[in-house]
Amino acid sequence: MTAETGAEVAVDSEPQADGPAPRFADLAAAAVLGVASREVALSTLAPDLQPVAAEPAEALLDTAALVSAGLRTVLPTVQVGPPDPPVAESRPTISTVVDQLLLRLAEDRPLLLLALRRIRAAGQVLPPIRVPALLTATRTNAGGVSGAELADALLPVLGTVGEWIAGQHPRWSILTRPVTEGWPDAEPAEQIAWFRRVRAAHPQAAADLLGADAADFGAAQRAELVAALADGLSETDTALLDAFAADRSLPVRSTAQSLAWRLPGTAEAERAAENARRSVRIRPGAITLTEGATDAIAAVAPHRWPEIFGVEAAAALAVPGGDKLIRGLARAAVRFGDAETAYWVLRFSRPGEDLPQLWFGLPDEERADRVMTSLVRKPQTSEALEQWAQWPSQLSRRLAFWMEERLRKEHSVPLMDLWVTRVPDADVPAATGYARHLAFEARGPAHRRAWERATERLNLRASILRNLPLTDDDPARTPNQGGTP
Repeated sequence: MTAETGAEVAVDSEPQADGPAPRFADLAAAAVLGVASREVALSTLAPDLQPVAAEPAEALLDTAALVSAGLRTVLPTVQVGPPDPPVAESRPTISTVVDQLLLRLAEDRPLLLLALRRIRAAGQVLPPIRVPALLTATRTNAGGVSGAELADALLPVLGTVGEWIAGQHPRWSILTRPVTEGWPDAEPAEQIAWFRRVRAAHPQAAADLLGADAADFGAAQRAELVAALADGLSETDTALLDAFAADRSLPVRSTAQSLAWRLPGTAEAERAAENARRSVRIRPGAITLTEGATDAIAAVAPHRWPEIFGVEAAAALAVPGGDKLIRGLARAAVRFGDAETAYWVLRFSRPGEDLPQLWFGLPDEERADRVMTSLVRKPQTSEALEQWAQWPSQLSRRLAFWMEERLRKEHSVPLMDLWVTRVPDADVPAATGYARHLAFEARGPAHRRAWERATERLNLRASILRNLPLTDDDPARTPNQGGTP
């Protein structure tokens, strides 16, 4: 029976006379106004609704009752499941325990990333039923994790079946689109994210694609696409970068130049070296700089100093007037990820000069001391903390004590969410116990909620570690040290 006409109750029912069957609203109107004022043709109803009573009023009421009951009846429907994929899974699927853990992590993106990376390291894949929701989640940013970052962690664990599922939806298929099919028909941000993934997996194919089709993109897009070449940058990119260094757009030229400076064979790198030679004069007793020398120094990789100036960058800092080099070498250390140069720039910088972008070059203990000193002056997340994939044990414990002191004065500490994900793997059980103890001893509701949330998230992280263990030689194991920016 349809809700509109109330005329079909059984599949085989057919009207008894020509003309439209009365709707329930027609029956109700006739019942209110009277059959004498509002006549309805009951004979046009389906056989199941034909009244038995001979009296018109009774027949009308009987029919209205049947139709009313029919409107409240839900007809059985046939459940149609998805088609069986035409592929077979070649890798083992995660255990039921890990699958249930992923459900609990759905709203916690940082821990979800950790879990997906551990699944990849274990050589396992997701069950097909879990794939659609995660593919959909890659289209949003949440919890400080971008959709592109989630996609990068998700794709390696989709498995053969998961990749087939992704190909069934136009929005999902962008993620797994092979480079041989060319650029996806998508929003600019999605095209750029797709290109980054292609570059990571197939560097040369991505470079060839960009070189052939760069003119089809606007300046802002071209700049982002060129920046993506940083992943897998090699001498084979020399000609492409030199071409982009002559682009009509300044952002594109600047981006290409910054990458080309990392490759000694590029024309841009040689121009930068020659510019530095003209801008900096190093003599045994003094250093002389021309205007624009700081920019020239920042464009040269520090390991090329012996070739260009005949002296190591660290040794040049010790020459009288070497402090003039600090700003340029600091920028070069960050740009080229040179930890040794970062270390020596900090050693020769003025006391009290805050250069947190260079702390990645310090030993862990000294770096931790600087971080804690900085937090006392400026109690918010330090960029130096985010450079560490996992914090050293000593720093993790010191930060826990510091956060407890802050929570006695503040309602929340933004650093706590980062602490949960950066505690060293080996320290997670101890950190969980500490958070649980502080939640029990908390002085107020806000204080208690903060440590209860930390306890819950640490318990989830402990479950990830317990159910997805890594071997000592696993490449996914994160070293307990700082990385380069």
